[in-house]
Amino acid sequence: MKKITVNKTRILTAAAALVAVFSLAGCGSTAVKEVPQPAETSRSEEATLETAAPEATATPAPTPDVVVPTSVTLEQEGGILNNGMTWTLHATVLPEDAADKTITWTSADESVATIDDSGVITTHAPGQTTITAASTAGGVSTTYNLVVQEVVKCSYCGGTGHTADTCAVKKTAEQQTAAVAAQQQAAAQAAEQAAAAQAAAPAGPVTGWLVVLDGPARGRDLRLGIGRSFLGLDDAGAPITLSADAPLSARQAVVVYDAEKNSFVLLPGSSQELCYLGEEAVLAPSPLTGGETLRLGGAALTFVPLCGGAFHW
Repeated sequence: MKKITVNKTRILTAAAALVAVFSLAGCGSTAVKEVPQPAETSRSEEATLETAAPEATATPAPTPDVVVPTSVTLEQEGGILNNGMTWTLHATVLPEDAADKTITWTSADESVATIDDSGVITTHAPGQTTITAASTAGGVSTTYNLVVQEVVKCSYCGGTGHTADTCAVKKTAEQQTAAVAAQQQAAAQAAEQAAAAQAAAPAGPVTGWLVVLDGPARGRDLRLGIGRSFLGLDDAGAPITLSADAPLSARQAVVVYDAEKNSFVLLPGSSQELCYLGEEAVLAPSPLTGGETLRLGGAALTFVPLCGGAFHW
């Protein structure tokens, strides 16, 4: 005998559907209400929904903060340039670890001066303009006040940036010219003095001699005449007799022969250098009789008279 298996779920579903139909018919309504039907769920599906583990979600990595510029500075706040010149500005962007340090350079008046992306200023005409250095990332900036002046040209050397009044080349040339002129003047004076102070034997007959005992002209004799014989030194420091027109500054002593009295007198000269008679400076007239020692500079001389005593001209 065959065994019949009854599905309880299907029976209950069918019964519920019949009840709904009769209810609708009895109420005279044509609307059909949907009757929820229990879902058929297997034990394996219920177990899967109840025991399934939640899916793991990856945590995103944090995004690092971008460091933006906070200040822009220049080496100077402004400057003056000659027309036609170029100049480079250098900007400092802080902080040091700013991600983007790009600078945008602009000129308020490009007819006066322009500036390129590297900060190089090129001047075009006299005037004033403001150069701006702005950070492209941080919104910060600074300015440089620029004055462009007309090129000043020196009328002496042809250089620019200065006038003849402040020209270093002209100043140097003038100093050199003045030095040469001073040297020439000194040489001329020295030549004049040398010509005036050259050895000049007194006119007329000899009245005596001064003989150089030591020094540069050792053994030389200086001839003395009637009247005044001016004594001095040559360039080598040797004693000489001077001409009558020798400058006063060269005359260190004077030997005078007085023909009327047939006698000799030593007088002080007009030079700053002194003449000594023995150990004493000649500051007043001193008589000479013969054999006295005179000192002029570094030379010693002895007086040898011809006239005086029993002889005279």
